[in-house]
Amino acid sequence: MPFSPDDREPRRRADGVSPKIAALLSLLDDENEDVAVNAMAELLFCEEELGEALAGLQESPDALTRKRAHQLQAAITLRRRRRHFSELLKAPKVDMIEGLIEVHRQWFDNDSRPGLQALWRDFADEAARYQLNSLRQLSYFMRKQGMAAAAETTMQPENYCIGTVLENHYGSAALLAAMGQQLAATAGLELRLVRMLGEFALLDGDGNLLIPGRDWKLETVKGVADCDFWDRRSLLRFASAMLFSNAVNSDSFRYIQTIAQALTGLPDGELPETFPYPYQPAEDGAEEDDSERN
Repeated sequence: MPFSPDDREPRRRADGVSPKIAALLSLLDDENEDVAVNAMAELLFCEEELGEALAGLQESPDALTRKRAHQLQAAITLRRRRRHFSELLKAPKVDMIEGLIEVHRQWFDNDSRPGLQALWRDFADEAARYQLNSLRQLSYFMRKQGMAAAAETTMQPENYCIGTVLENHYGSAALLAAMGQQLAATAGLELRLVRMLGEFALLDGDGNLLIPGRDWKLETVKGVADCDFWDRRSLLRFASAMLFSNAVNSDSFRYIQTIAQALTGLPDGELPETFPYPYQPAEDGAEEDDSERN
């Protein structure tokens, strides 16, 4: 009996995994590290085809398989998180709190979204008990909560992570201003996020400023020409860039790669061509020159 085209094709397993994926997954228990790493690299390019197979391997009785399956799942999770943040920045309407949560998870990647959402909800519920219909009321609430602002610095990345800020009641003035803007918007008070003479502040429609870095002091602005207006995308990019700068200062290659890709939206595994060695391949002779100087 002649074979049909379907008969000649390699059959998928019962769990829907193709023979190619099954072969790569079978290499996760290989004692040769290079073999396993190459298999994992290939599997990362096929994440949409993995289905539930990876979850099953995380319960494998073989310790090496479990370990590498967990590593592979962690890498896939980080990639999806980066893509989500890039998509969020491109959305027609940016959700500030969702964005700040994703910024936090770029740095503290084991923290869960539901946990961070619950922290924000508790804070917002407390704010709802106050009538935040003016800058004066917002100032009163923030001071009552003990929310203290720090100067903008790349040396304290946790100051740009909303979960840590909510727990410690201390964070960058930029982040606190963004949080205050969101609380005010929920109460029906529209404020503009601005930066004037290096300080982040909130501006109302009557020309009044609320400055987190000066213990939530109220001032009257003489002219909006001195204000640099920031939208939500700019604030989120700024917070991520501060994390990125800290990663560079501390030579944290993993965070340099993940945050750079989240900010630029480049495909997984790629970094901007302007990055120097070792983040991009060295130009001919450049690596040798460096070693000679050392």
